[in-house]
Amino acid sequence: MKMNKTKANIANALVVDDNDNFRSNYIEYLNFQTDLNIVGEAKDGYEAIQLIQKLSPDIVFMDISMPKMDGLTAAHLIKEKFPLVKVVIITIHEKEIFKEVAGTLPVDGFINKTAISHELPKLLKRLEVYSNTPIG
Repeated sequence: MKMNKTKANIANALVVDDNDNFRSNYIEYLNFQTDLNIVGEAKDGYEAIQLIQKLSPDIVFMDISMPKMDGLTAAHLIKEKFPLVKVVIITIHEKEIFKEVAGTLPVDGFINKTAISHELPKLLKRLEVYSNTPIG
């Protein structure tokens, strides 16, 4: 039996992308189109890992191509250090190789930036990201 969504069990999300404009627009989209609580944003994987320790998000939306630490490396480290955090790769790269590489990582989803409005609702439903899970 599923519980109804309440403020106490809405999932917390972290958005990680080096493109300030995309990140801002994506956060706005998530605020209006989902029940997620956006707890933070980061410009690269290194900053994301630091914020996860402070903010304890349930889900991280992660770009691939970023300075300092790319999204694939960050996803691997996040899943290693915080196995309960869901990681979804969000990228503009349409080449199948990126999807295949992401498939070898312990990530929870992969969405092309051009298909977000179509794919995100299905992904969130599949992941059932509406309850906060404590992370260590």
